[in-house]
Amino acid sequence: MSKELLSRLGSDDVHDSIVCYSSPAAIRRLLSRRREVIDLRAALQNGSLTDDELRRHVVELMHGFRPGQRFDGDVELAALAVAIERRSTDFAEEFFHDLASLKLRELSMSIGIARLILHARQDLAKNESRVIKLGEPAHQSKSFSQPNGRGRVYAMARNAKKFKWGAM
Repeated sequence: MSKELLSRLGSDDVHDSIVCYSSPAAIRRLLSRRREVIDLRAALQNGSLTDDELRRHVVELMHGFRPGQRFDGDVELAALAVAIERRSTDFAEEFFHDLASLKLRELSMSIGIARLILHARQDLAKNESRVIKLGEPAHQSKSFSQPNGRGRVYAMARNAKKFKWGAM
């Protein structure tokens, strides 16, 4: 079952569906909607496929790599990257960092997607969350006071340019 799931990532159908896209972001979006990737995510989530099996598959796949020659496994590595992009395992971190650090023309698609995913993961880690207690008057709540007397909400509004959602 797991071998079949992994082999479907490199099928001609998957390859043919993405050849007309040029940017890693577009390919990533398309691959994330593919049935093969969705099924692989589900198999990883329910435990029918493990990180060790993924690692063995990648090693086996890379045995076919020849410098200077077109590598058919590039699409499969890209699809695998999209399938595991939300996993926080040692294998996923190692896979993204190793793939993103490469500079090979033969793996340009999967390298671009790995870099995009790493960038997105780093941005996600930088996100801040803030809790504002509603229902308490501001003058009674110590969490809103600051030494300058303006309050934490004022500071959040002043720094809102950092956040994608803009000013409050």
